[in-house]
Amino acid sequence: MKILITTDLYTTKTNGVVTSIRNLTEELEKKGHEVRIISVSRKMRSYREGNVYYIKSLPLGAVYPDVRMPVSYRNKYLRELIGWKPDVIHSQCEYFSYQFAGYISRKTGAPIVHTYHTLYEQYVTYVIPSKRLGAYLVAKMSKLRLRNTDAIVAPTRKVEGVLKNYGVENPIYVVPSGIALDQHKQRITPEERREGRAALGIPEDHTVLINLGRLGTEKNLPEVIELFSLAKKHHEKLAPEFMQELREHGRIYGYRFRPQGRLWGKPIDEYQGACIEGKAFQVMIDNNLDFEVALYPYELVTYGETGQVCQNWMQYHLIKAYLKVLTDEQTLVIESGHPVGLFRSHKLAPRVILTNGLMVGLFDNQADFN
Repeated sequence: MKILITTDLYTTKTNGVVTSIRNLTEELEKKGHEVRIISVSRKMRSYREGNVYYIKSLPLGAVYPDVRMPVSYRNKYLRELIGWKPDVIHSQCEYFSYQFAGYISRKTGAPIVHTYHTLYEQYVTYVIPSKRLGAYLVAKMSKLRLRNTDAIVAPTRKVEGVLKNYGVENPIYVVPSGIALDQHKQRITPEERREGRAALGIPEDHTVLINLGRLGTEKNLPEVIELFSLAKKHHEKLAPEFMQELREHGRIYGYRFRPQGRLWGKPIDEYQGACIEGKAFQVMIDNNLDFEVALYPYELVTYGETGQVCQNWMQYHLIKAYLKVLTDEQTLVIESGHPVGLFRSHKLAPRVILTNGLMVGLFDNQADFN
């Protein structure tokens, strides 16, 4: 088959989309398919390198780092690709290069398969300060942009759930974006490791964090490094701190992990989630911990002296993390406030299953409960 891939990015920089395209191209060519790629040039001129066509563009760094906008949608390279007559067009980005896909599809009749790589809700605040408005616009624009695709590839169930929540009705297939593992299987000797540290001026007793992704501004790597450093410091503090809580309160609450300030059930659109149920449960949890609702909010007790939302603040964060990625084909299992994990289920299954141990009969009293 003749397969045309369209993408906003195809450079020498390390990038998740670029890596995925390179792996896809390599595997398709191994199977005997002919692959060509059309992308946005990093220069003010169009040119071709092998099977890759670059269309001239202008920088839009004021909008987002490294973004460029094509200034030519009708040049000789597009005419050449139309004459090539691809059997299928596989678009990888929703914006500028998608115009190439749509134009060539209309001229050749080739179907468009689109891979939805990026959850723009996580990036839109770079352009629109209002998170709620940004999420609304992303949903509307994604549905509008994808309406003419013949099929959509989602790399995860979470992305599939997000697209369905946007109202996208096109066929969606979940196909994980694979990575080439061979480069990560290589091992170096202790001597090579020491030489590498010495060459970079890294002492033997220093911890090294390795990032396998692009060093982009939106990755918040300085924050990751800072949090890792804090985690190391906290580790030395947590043991005596938890012991003190155990002695003073009879259990560990993890007070240091309680979110600062007031908790309350915010409008549902302000929560992250891959399905409406995942967002709704987050609203319910925060509402139960509102100072105006909870009996002992700092101890996560919402009613009846011992009726806790969960056992400690670490569990609170874990449950919220699971609910953010829960899809409408998964079920979160929670045992006595502790999240066991996400399990594949189906759309009609419960989104969350809770189990709790109850004290009954002669042991139904505060002393035995404690």
